[in-house]
Amino acid sequence: MVTNMKEKSIKSIVKKIVDEEILSIERRKYEDYEGYYNVWKVVSNNNSYILKQATIDELNNYNKLNSDSLPKLYGHTKYYNKTYILIQFINGINLNEATKENVIKVLDSLISIQERYWNHSGIIGISFEEKLSKVIKRKEYLCDEILEKAY
Repeated sequence: MVTNMKEKSIKSIVKKIVDEEILSIERRKYEDYEGYYNVWKVVSNNNSYILKQATIDELNNYNKLNSDSLPKLYGHTKYYNKTYILIQFINGINLNEATKENVIKVLDSLISIQERYWNHSGIIGISFEEKLSKVIKRKEYLCDEILEKAY
């Protein structure tokens, strides 16, 4: 099921990145409440992909990081001034319901990425100062004493 953006538009975006016939498109739902991400699972004859509306920072991170722990980036394109990335679809489980064993695997992957880039001279993502500024602004809108204290 495709909602909001038409199937024809999604196929057009994907076609700009890979030249494959699209067999199915499924918009991804939020796990914790009603609604949808700007993310679609796209299946072709040969592959399954994730098409995702992304920020420039996210695209830059995919371009800077090279790790077997991340989905492969097939490419990106602009569509009506919005950036979309096409990445490898990896079948798995939602970490909201993960077992201890799966959480350990995820943490091991994150640690391997961190070790690789720990002393990297460039900034990947946003700087600490930028992130701190965003966290402080976000705290103003939480309207929950426990969350505010945690932030």
